[in-house]
Amino acid sequence: MTNDKRSRVIFACAALYSASSMAVDSIEDTHTFRLGMFSQTADIKAVSSLDGLPPIEVDLVDDLGLDDSSELGYGSYRWRFAEKWALTAVFERLDLDGRGFAAKDFNFDGEAFSLGAGVDVEYTMDTYLIDVTYSFIRNENWEVIVGLGLHAFDIETVISGRLEVDSDMGGNVLEASSAAADVLAPLPNFRGGVKYMITPRWEVNASVGWLSLEVDDIDGEYAYADIGTEYRITEHFGIGATYQISQIDVTSQEDNGFNKLDVDFSGPSVYLSYGF
Repeated sequence: MTNDKRSRVIFACAALYSASSMAVDSIEDTHTFRLGMFSQTADIKAVSSLDGLPPIEVDLVDDLGLDDSSELGYGSYRWRFAEKWALTAVFERLDLDGRGFAAKDFNFDGEAFSLGAGVDVEYTMDTYLIDVTYSFIRNENWEVIVGLGLHAFDIETVISGRLEVDSDMGGNVLEASSAAADVLAPLPNFRGGVKYMITPRWEVNASVGWLSLEVDDIDGEYAYADIGTEYRITEHFGIGATYQISQIDVTSQEDNGFNKLDVDFSGPSVYLSYGF
């Protein structure tokens, strides 16, 4: 290689390194926004029992035909209001539905459903998170945080019985009965996380959270873990991907009975980020 060619190669490498080192990494952001989409696989078991009726757990996926996967949209915002303190807010929404035949006899919110009955199922869960985190390690390559906050889950489950009637005019589907259970569960959550900057533009991260608590009429446990990576494609815009697993186990006491949900989710996500 001639000296002229070698000089041009060295200059190009130096320019690339200089541009990378000048990038603003996410550890230095004061404000960070994310918009993304999860692809979640769900396992949902539910009980909605009124006084005087035997509580019967029903698997919404296996027993009733609820779809076990769906795309979930989410958004988040983080504000670093001090050198080592940050406030994070997150919203997620999941909608699942399905149609099948009951795999067993059960009651739900006072309505009885028989083995083989046609059923339509709708499941909606809105998740709200707000927490405050403290960075006890924070430098140009590493950030390690601990945080305490509040997860609130607004969950609605609707099961409708179907009655199919054949006639000379063709088949008709009538709604024979409908039952609904609502659970609003605010659960405190403790979490920890770590972030490592492979380069000023490219990071890997992981976090875990857990808490079990009984407050008033709510007895709940929530746990999750995720691992992810993000690449800053410009000074402020990034793209990322994560994989998350989570479990929610919550019981709410009602005036004339109780509702119980045992929910497991897992799946990947992709997102766009903007930080400054």
